[in-house]
Amino acid sequence: FCIPSSPLGEDGSRVKSASWVEATLPLSTNEIMRESMISFVGKKIRYGKLFEVIDAIAADTCYKHIGLGADSGATADDVVIVTACVDGMLAKSHIKAEEDLTIQSFLTHVGRSSMEVHINLLQLNEIVASTQFIFVAQKRGKSWAVPALHLDSEESKAEFEKGVARFSDDEFTKSSGGLLMNNESASTFFEPDQMEHNVYFAIEKLEPGQYTEPQYFATADGRKGMRILYLKAIVPQHKASLSTDYDKIKSIVNSQKQAEQLDQWFKDRVEKNYIKIDSAYDKCSNLL
Repeated sequence: FCIPSSPLGEDGSRVKSASWVEATLPLSTNEIMRESMISFVGKKIRYGKLFEVIDAIAADTCYKHIGLGADSGATADDVVIVTACVDGMLAKSHIKAEEDLTIQSFLTHVGRSSMEVHINLLQLNEIVASTQFIFVAQKRGKSWAVPALHLDSEESKAEFEKGVARFSDDEFTKSSGGLLMNNESASTFFEPDQMEHNVYFAIEKLEPGQYTEPQYFATADGRKGMRILYLKAIVPQHKASLSTDYDKIKSIVNSQKQAEQLDQWFKDRVEKNYIKIDSAYDKCSNLL
């Protein structure tokens, strides 16, 4: 079954759940299908044939996301989805040729024109294998910008962060799901004057949940690369509270405690230590 296509959100994104596709191959009851999916020797699953079926279902997931599914009423039929990469298959157990095989397909990461699709293969309600496909949207031979992926659950956000970890070359942000870290506060929140100028001007007109166009940038170690900036949230001006400003309050309290400790250190040592001024500087007004 397929989840009906949903309209784009106000920010131009589409929720992950809208592209969910699930199909069951009735291998236990449909002899013709079963014979087409198994090899003549050993009666085992033909993985080449299985990947053809998975590729078609994963591509349909992408078409649903960009709004060109069968129930979308789209007219841009010159947009095509091209398979760019297949990330192997992680098998957890043997796929049985005599049991029904359910294929679940959903998006986990979206770039400007690329889409990562995760596939689960289930038998007897248990996942027996999984894989990832990467597709690219093209229109008349050129890359075509696809809708952003709106992460509508904590699980979706976790999958998106896994996608960042798989594809990002930036060692400084891939471990944090792509989030930039504020070195001043040790958090992912930035005051406007704490941002790099090129980051601030790139996102100043974005709404939360929107992405920038791909842009050149230099990493902290001087390497050049490409990145897409995503504005996660904007916190409006408000009275500070622990629920919304914990990291900032923590940083302020830590700074205060450090200043108090340093002040106490001076007080403890001022009576035990002294500074001797050479007689040549006795009349120096700056030292008096």
